[in-house]
Amino acid sequence: MSWSTLSSTIKAKLQTISGLGMVSDDYRVDITSYPAVLFQGSNDPSSFITNTENEHVYTFDLFIVQECESTGTGHSAALTIVYNAIDAVVNAFDSYQTLGGACEYTEAMTSVIDEINTSNGLMVFGRVTLKCHKLKTVT
Repeated sequence: MSWSTLSSTIKAKLQTISGLGMVSDDYRVDITSYPAVLFQGSNDPSSFITNTENEHVYTFDLFIVQECESTGTGHSAALTIVYNAIDAVVNAFDSYQTLGGACEYTEAMTSVIDEINTSNGLMVFGRVTLKCHKLKTVT
């Protein structure tokens, strides 16, 4: 298992979720459609399990964003859109626990829901943290 394999698998899964306007594995993109999901890997804490096994946890932060003003969507409606998108993302990974065999199991957890003022106006966003667990046999 590698970061690039997981990233590709996660992106492919996200692209199957209806109702998402855009999916990107790069935070630095121009968003063309909302709600958008932008994600990247964030860390890989590893644990020593036994003298022959290590657990690697590949963590990805998925940001679900919805603009309010430039899209004509009010704050309350944007928040509902983000809530629904978060539920769809979490449910998608709950039903795809091993990412097609790329890892032992995943954990998808909502960790932040907030808003920020951007050059285009107010944006509502939520963050889903996706942890991909993989056991590695060491010799």
